[in-house]
Amino acid sequence: MTKRSLKASPSGIEQAKKAFERKGWTQEYLAAEVGLQTRQSIWKFFSGRPIERHIFIDICQSLDLDWAEIAGLTGESLAETESNPQAALNTGDIPSLVTAVREALTESILKINSTINLLETGHPVPLEDIYIEQKIYPIVRGQTWLDITELNESSFPSKSAQVNPLDRLDYSLSNSLKPQMNSQTIPAMSAVESCQKLLILGKPGSGKTTLLKYISLCAIRQQLPSSKIPLFISIRRWIQRVKHIEELKKDELSFLAYLRYKYGALGINPDHLEILLKQGQILILLDGLDQVNQERRSQVIKAITSFAETYDRNQFIITCRLGALHYHIPGFDTKELADFSEADIQLFAQKWFVLAADNHAAVGLEKSRQFLEKLALPENQSLRGLGMTPILLKLLAIVFNSQNNFSEKIKHKIYEAALDIFLFENYESALIQRDEPEINWSRNQKIKLLSQIAFYTFESGKYFFEKRELISYIYDQLSAIKSGETDAESLREESEVVLNLIEMHHGLLVERARGIYSFSPLTFHEYFAARYLANISDSIIFQNTLTRLSAYGDDYPWREVLGLLKEMGTNVKNIQEQ
Repeated sequence: MTKRSLKASPSGIEQAKKAFERKGWTQEYLAAEVGLQTRQSIWKFFSGRPIERHIFIDICQSLDLDWAEIAGLTGESLAETESNPQAALNTGDIPSLVTAVREALTESILKINSTINLLETGHPVPLEDIYIEQKIYPIVRGQTWLDITELNESSFPSKSAQVNPLDRLDYSLSNSLKPQMNSQTIPAMSAVESCQKLLILGKPGSGKTTLLKYISLCAIRQQLPSSKIPLFISIRRWIQRVKHIEELKKDELSFLAYLRYKYGALGINPDHLEILLKQGQILILLDGLDQVNQERRSQVIKAITSFAETYDRNQFIITCRLGALHYHIPGFDTKELADFSEADIQLFAQKWFVLAADNHAAVGLEKSRQFLEKLALPENQSLRGLGMTPILLKLLAIVFNSQNNFSEKIKHKIYEAALDIFLFENYESALIQRDEPEINWSRNQKIKLLSQIAFYTFESGKYFFEKRELISYIYDQLSAIKSGETDAESLREESEVVLNLIEMHHGLLVERARGIYSFSPLTFHEYFAARYLANISDSIIFQNTLTRLSAYGDDYPWREVLGLLKEMGTNVKNIQEQ
């Protein structure tokens, strides 16, 4: 029988501690790296105490260590720990083989994928207790060809219109997309059930990994029509295992070798796994294509497509951030993960506050009612725009749970926290170290660029702007930073790279249609425009700017900007009388 627990040998502990020091991680970071909610198992690992087999192996893989060597297993002892009841199975009896492998994987999948952290609540909760049925757009909206003038006319309301920020973007896009597509969203699980090869793109914090985890739970419990066995693969972990990019040239052999290694270590007979692949009994869930750099990403795509062609009877689902590739992998249907709707926000709030109230339904539902009521107030419309993104909706819930309101002072702090989530990828995202060049700019330089873009486009009445316009703003800032060090053509090329990295790493600018961008969430446009005004240090220029803006009167967009400006502590008391 496969041993259910493993422990590090004395020499293995020393090796592991040295590897841990080289990484420069904390125990909390390592715990999150392997999908654990606490560091208890990490402490046991470094203390030489037994821990569950799959956790032991994941820790070793994260530290780039050979798990068998760390456990002190060689020769007969390794063979003994690897022996399992599958060896006695008749490999021609596919149903029995499927059952045996499914049972062997169930504990591991449930252990890792069945819970989720609700940010700062301090404890994991069952994923299915908080999960909201995610939706997708039938096509990737960044692939469509749209008229930017029509988009801006339909998205930039005037005068005293009370416009829900959740509706602005969808309204303008749906009007422009009428000749091309039905802009209504469809359940993500419908695409999962109908597409054999599926690529799901999404913005940071949109719930891509959560969706894959939910799919794996449904699959292991045989709640999907295909009844295939799920294999959940972190693409970053696979590439870390490969170590040398040259090995990726083995295409499907590299990926097959990784599957044999990963699941062999979990007690699955690698030959049995390959039999099931040939029989089309596997659902392969590949998470985080964006988490490897561009050069390796191309190799990964080649490896996956080659593997998918060889084992074409299986099902494949890949997740990736918007901006990390040009929307297409040969043979794969591409869909875009949708933002939360009003109904999604309401349902999430109800579930979240019930869990926060330790499952006291009456208490939680009353708190969620208060939360939604406050969020619906006209003065909180900008916050409602943040709630379209799942990770930011969690942030709003956490703040309200402790403060019971969204005061002006609190609002400013919410925006700062939301900005940090995207600029520094705090919380869940901060636990991922992308193998991708970062923008070598300070936080203030990034904010300065985004604030300039926001103010000048907003003043021109644009929620949407063309790529060339963004490149121009980035070019100007790069020119100031480099001050003549680089020629104009190189600066233009670098400006485009910076735009792509902003979209992929931070998601604050996204391509809504071909060559047409907007801020995401849309309410960040108003926030950054307000920051631009707040950072004008010259009082005369500031007052002249406010005087110019007074011509807009009570137009809704500027009312939001000025409200945010006041929350930043800036005096704009008499703007409407100017």
